[in-house]
Amino acid sequence: MAGRRPKPTALKRAQGNPGKGKLRDDEPTATPRTTAPRWMSKGARNEWVRTTKAAKELGTLTKLDRAVHALHCQACDDYAQAALLIQEHGYIILGCHGTMVKNPAVDVANQAASIIRQTAIELGFTPAARSRIPNGAKPKQTDFEKFMNQGGIKAAK
Repeated sequence: MAGRRPKPTALKRAQGNPGKGKLRDDEPTATPRTTAPRWMSKGARNEWVRTTKAAKELGTLTKLDRAVHALHCQACDDYAQAALLIQEHGYIILGCHGTMVKNPAVDVANQAASIIRQTAIELGFTPAARSRIPNGAKPKQTDFEKFMNQGGIKAAK
């Protein structure tokens, strides 16, 4: 998708709608339940539970997204494991020939971070991505809008 990513509607509202453009009222609301694949690690399963609960509230996750969601969760666990190795051994380690080399966990962490970033956008886990996901819900009318749609003051007399 070309161009600037849209700002989430909630953020626009919090800022007082500075551009005075029309705000979207059709952002996601609900999602069906899916089960985690058996091959995922324990850390990835924990991320699955956490993100599934959050995605259910947003309505961004369906059964069709199971593979991408599993990839996201496994990448999160891979990143966490690599980060622990980097903390323990540092970014530079002693290689097999006695020379200083980059810790291979750095590459694992960078690759996992790239996957996390891509899948988070695909699944609507980022604020900008969530603002682009319509749910088909009609915006709720305020009491004033209902009153005006029924004829306003003339109808009330």
